[in-house]
Amino acid sequence: MTMDATDKWKWKTDWAKCCLCQQDKKEALTSPITNPTKRGEDGYSNISSNVPLFYAINDLPIVLDPARLDEGQGIETTLRKNNAKYHQSCRLLFSNSKLQRAQKRSFTSASLSHGEENVGRKRRRTLDLKASVCFLCEKQDQESSLRKAMTMELNDRLN
Repeated sequence: MTMDATDKWKWKTDWAKCCLCQQDKKEALTSPITNPTKRGEDGYSNISSNVPLFYAINDLPIVLDPARLDEGQGIETTLRKNNAKYHQSCRLLFSNSKLQRAQKRSFTSASLSHGEENVGRKRRRTLDLKASVCFLCEKQDQESSLRKAMTMELNDRLN
């Protein structure tokens, strides 16, 4: 069965799986409803506020279409209504500290692309991320469906 580019954005969330990655892992699924915390902000509110912010700066840490988490009344309401579960490791990918780092990277790369110079800092060469091409098969695809990989071990395996 083949899927064209418009079909893959119509994914439905399987609420029995992790609402973020939609994968079966050995890691247990958690839910703030069945495991309440004493803090005012739980996993749902964190996810509902941070996922759109990661999406806005085009730096989602996993392949995720935020629209599938919103059934019309907002992400948090949808998560609560469906008793959404998630892997703790997936939720931590959308933590406030990771969001701040991503925003800082985004701001830095945006200011460099607008010609502002950071005195005393080395410039990094960045690729134009709008042309999303898989470096293995050289096919174009939506950036959110491609993975980023930056480890030396991966480099050795690919070579």
